[in-house]
Amino acid sequence: MTTLLVVNVGYGIFSASRVATGILLGWDSALYQIAFSVTPTTILGAAAVLFTGMAVVRVLRSRGIDARHSAAEGPVREVGGAVIALGDVSAVRAAYGTATLSALLRGLDEACEDVTLAVADAGAADQTTAQSVAALLRAELERRRWTASEIGLVTVTAVRGDPAPATDPDGSAT
Repeated sequence: MTTLLVVNVGYGIFSASRVATGILLGWDSALYQIAFSVTPTTILGAAAVLFTGMAVVRVLRSRGIDARHSAAEGPVREVGGAVIALGDVSAVRAAYGTATLSALLRGLDEACEDVTLAVADAGAADQTTAQSVAALLRAELERRRWTASEIGLVTVTAVRGDPAPATDPDGSAT
């Protein structure tokens, strides 16, 4: 935000000085020709556009707009016998905003890593069902202080060939 402020204030001062110099000293004066003619104005204008663009990108990134997550509509992770996803990503983005969506996706991905490790430590990854993954995931999300409404956004679905029905993280069959 500071960069945007500096660029816009700086270019505003330059523009006001350009007009004042032209009016007070004349459009053909030496100072106007050296500092405010077409060439310096073009160079400063191009620099202002460049720095404004870079500042906008920085602001968007700081607010959580991340290319990796903004397009993430599919499964977050496959764990044991289950595919874990964050429900309707477009609806979550509309309801909570992109920053919250990115934070939820990152948090869910981290929780999935811990659940994957827990399943591997148990040594029964090939026997894990979607229901058991849902229970482990719910416990992990609660440990991370996710609210019930945030946990409700998560879906856990059985992978093909897994006899377990699709479940919500609360363990109820869907």
